[in-house]
Amino acid sequence: MFCGEWKQRVAQLETERAEQLAVRRALDRSTAVVELSPEGVVLAANDNFSAVMGFAPGALVGQKHAALCEPDYVSSPVYQQFWADLRAGQYFRGRFRRCHQSGRVVWLEATYNPVLDEGSGKVTRIIKFAIDVTEQVEEAIRTTALVKAIERSMAVVEFTPDGTVLRANDNFLDLMGYGAGEVVGQHHRMFCEAGHAASPEYAAFWASLRSGRFISGQFGRVTRRGEPIWLEASYNPVFDLDGKIERIVKTASDVTGQDPAQVASAYFAVGGALDLTWYLQQITSLPVDNNWQGLAREAFRDDLDWQQRAITVSLLQMVDAPQDIEARTALWLEQHAHLAARW
Repeated sequence: MFCGEWKQRVAQLETERAEQLAVRRALDRSTAVVELSPEGVVLAANDNFSAVMGFAPGALVGQKHAALCEPDYVSSPVYQQFWADLRAGQYFRGRFRRCHQSGRVVWLEATYNPVLDEGSGKVTRIIKFAIDVTEQVEEAIRTTALVKAIERSMAVVEFTPDGTVLRANDNFLDLMGYGAGEVVGQHHRMFCEAGHAASPEYAAFWASLRSGRFISGQFGRVTRRGEPIWLEASYNPVFDLDGKIERIVKTASDVTGQDPAQVASAYFAVGGALDLTWYLQQITSLPVDNNWQGLAREAFRDDLDWQQRAITVSLLQMVDAPQDIEARTALWLEQHAHLAARW
């Protein structure tokens, strides 16, 4: 009887051990894992973690966690408290900035998990599970920089799919002569001549936006003072995670009285300087096997055109810049070299 129970218990333990090993192997295949002592010394690091940080397998063992961080952060009270909290058993989860062996920045989405001794309750080691999210973070940084640049230089207004104003930046409000409280909650038609706002063309315009179509061009509008104004603008449908349109973002600049030939020259100068024609050719040559791929290709083309228009507007609005378009374009590229380099 005792022997049978003992064998059954051993078999159960073997099964549990096999399951734990299977889980560990699964984590090793998909996740960067490193084990640290309570003092921050690397006890073990799987191949994924070593590769993410630029080290050969096994090369990190015995090194301090601090070697993976920027010196200013390591010497800060925040870092010291971070490790004091881990030694006290506190769990951490978040996005962490770390250093690749080459010196470049690596962003990790990670958890730090203190492991406690069942008898004493003391932390015996810390296991860190991480995923490299450097590409996503850098893309978010680029997007944020672009949005800030657009917000500084252009009029921006956001609408619900039915045309109700959600938000307008100061450039737009100053351009149209309104305060924020006067436009938020109101319909886009308040910026249009009454006859146009009541026309079938205007209804079709909003129906197209609700269908997901990007629309750009020059639009005649009316300021609060009743004065006509011409805007070089783009209306950009924004989709949620379910593919539904959640808002329309409009970016615009005042081109009232501006020479159309100068606008065209600037537009094509931007395209040439950034080789946008090549990008358009690559997008156009993308294979299309179904309707979704066709829509995606069209969206890429629309986005490229929007970028070119936005840069054109920024170019034309430069202060103390040469009148010659080629010279002005060269100056713009010099002033925005950090963004152009990422292009």
